Amino acid sequence: MFIQYAQFIYSNVDEDAEVVLVGLADQEFETEEYILLQRSTVSDDQDKALGLDKVHITINGEECSGYCDIKEIILRSDSVEIILDDSTVKVLGVPNHVAIRFNAAVDQLQAIKNHLELMFQNEPGTLKCIDI
Repeated sequence: MFIQYAQFIYSNVDEDAEVVLVGLADQEFETEEYILLQRSTVSDDQDKALGLDKVHITINGEECSGYCDIKEIILRSDSVEIILDDSTVKVLGVPNHVAIRFNAAVDQLQAIKNHLELMFQNEPGTLKCIDI
């Protein structure tokens, strides 16, 4: 398992770019360790055929990034756990279980929850919210 602690949390829907973002980083500026999840809010048949309708994950840099299948994402009041499928683990060279601990205000936690729900709206059962 890969564990990080995030001092900075960002989540947003960019309506112009048609993308939902959730990012967790060691710090806001001069970031060294981070995880960024992005997903298009609009996709067509070509996007689906190319796998561009999936979540794009970046872990600590573009050299460890790609469109992936997430088996499960568990959001708690103090952490998020991401369970990746075997093909993603093989391509990215990361553990299948990534955990990020954080300390978020209630409104910030609600925003993360809302954005993850939007991100996984077409994949029922992938997002699990516990003690929120």
